[in-house]
Amino acid sequence: MVLTEELEKLGLSSSESKAYIALTSMKEGRASEIARVSKIPRNKIYAVLESLHMKGFVEIFPEKVMRFRAVPFDSAFLLLLESTERRVDELKKIGEKLANQLKHVRYDRQEVGEFTVYKSKKIIYKKLAELLQSAHESIALCLEMPEMRRVRFLFRDSGKKLNVGIITKIETGTRSEAKEWMGFADLKHIENMPPAKIAVIDGKEVFVFQPDGPIALHSTDKSFVSLIQNFTNILWNSSLPAEERIAWLETGKPIEEMKLIHGRENFYRMLHDIYRSTKKDVIVITTANGIIRIQKYLKETLHDVSSRGARIRCMSMINKSNLGAAEDLTQIGVEIRHIEKPKAVLSCHDNSCLLLIQIEDDSTTLDSPEDTAVLTNQRSATTTFRFILEKMWEQAKSLEERVHEIETGKPVEEVKFIRDEKPIYEITKELSSKAEKEICNLSTEWSPERAIKFGTLDTDMDRARDGVKLRYIYPITKSNMEFVKHIMEFAEVRHIESSPIRRVRIIDNKFCLLRQVEEELLNEKFCIFSQAKDFVSAMKMFYEKMWASAMPAEERIKQLEGEEAEIEEAKRIISQYREKSVEEPFF
Repeated sequence: MVLTEELEKLGLSSSESKAYIALTSMKEGRASEIARVSKIPRNKIYAVLESLHMKGFVEIFPEKVMRFRAVPFDSAFLLLLESTERRVDELKKIGEKLANQLKHVRYDRQEVGEFTVYKSKKIIYKKLAELLQSAHESIALCLEMPEMRRVRFLFRDSGKKLNVGIITKIETGTRSEAKEWMGFADLKHIENMPPAKIAVIDGKEVFVFQPDGPIALHSTDKSFVSLIQNFTNILWNSSLPAEERIAWLETGKPIEEMKLIHGRENFYRMLHDIYRSTKKDVIVITTANGIIRIQKYLKETLHDVSSRGARIRCMSMINKSNLGAAEDLTQIGVEIRHIEKPKAVLSCHDNSCLLLIQIEDDSTTLDSPEDTAVLTNQRSATTTFRFILEKMWEQAKSLEERVHEIETGKPVEEVKFIRDEKPIYEITKELSSKAEKEICNLSTEWSPERAIKFGTLDTDMDRARDGVKLRYIYPITKSNMEFVKHIMEFAEVRHIESSPIRRVRIIDNKFCLLRQVEEELLNEKFCIFSQAKDFVSAMKMFYEKMWASAMPAEERIKQLEGEEAEIEEAKRIISQYREKSVEEPFF
């Protein structure tokens, strides 16, 4: 079939081409249905569809019975072109590094190690086994599963304590074997295996071979070993941990994890892949210059995502400097709304991926190595921040409203970032003293004691005497129970075990103070203050949700005192038993 041959020219295998053509005609279907239409054996269809998914030609729906849908060819082809371009760029960088290293390779008769060529498949595997058996410290391998099966007995029966790292391709049919290898080796998955197989022994000798050739090269030359070692390290750093790959194969969902990425250039490179994997929607909050960075470095990727039907929403502080970039993004389907002075970048993708970025230098370039990003798929964190972002989106100003404000000169609301303990407590007392209706406070176990120490509680008590309603949420423990009893004399108090946002104070639905637990971990005191309606409203919605789920302080204290009574009773019984044991004779 001419169509199959043309798809193969793009890099698809014969089976992948048949499966994609069949799925395109079907729109979507189960693996068994696709196997029947494409005439691909059922024991191979899952691996074929997974490969098509990784190449961007197929979408997978991880339901009870997994379904598959063909990605429109125009979209898949654009992704393929971009992937190819990125691969070419990566190869160029690798080539430049290798070229630079090769320039410094010098021939020295005393330093040149041995080079030996092998041309028999049987001898190649015999030599590989000898090298693996000779290892004393470490082994690094880049092998496919058939090669790994040939040498498995060497690891299974070895009593040596070796650092073994293996790069391989893990598929549905090999995941059980991969799990076994994970028992004695660090295993990573790579989608595109290099044409040559690699073994690095103790960082001193290498074995590079092609079993289908067959041909192999063994060397102890330091420069050559270093070259292959560096190449293997590049592969290792770009590969996926085996646990994540296996979790994806078994459930269609990645395991929960958290990654830390340093440097703006690094996480912007990663952002392209995150956006491309977005299927339904993404919601973003970014800084004023963040809008310009998005328009400058992510526009084409966002256009591709939007053209697939995914919704993209972005909140930022829109001003005269970035208005042009914001309006340009709306032309490719990005929805823009205005909020006041955001201090960080936060995005949520498909309710499955959360990205938080700390901006150190809010420039419009990618040159900011001090920026730090946290990427996580933890459900609790993603759900919590998604809730906050949605509430902020509801309250945010439309781009049209903001343009009108800029044109008419209407003043905007304020957000401040306050550092150091003394200024934080000063502004807390200042704002609290202005309360007319209500003060809502969510804080940590130690906050009641700190409130007394720094005088904020005195301010709150003064407002309570004037009729201001006070509501506090704390983790109530035996350590702070007596402080809480004092506060209950003039305020409503409830107990909560934990909260993703650790310290919030909302005053009359006009002002909000937000502090996070990270300030304690970083040994740095900082606080976000805002009177922006969207920010305050979102925090109030969050507070009311926590209040509704919290336990009244009376019940919590009764619970704690009951535990103390049980302990005292147990102590009394033990004491009586000991006294009785002393008084009674043994015979």
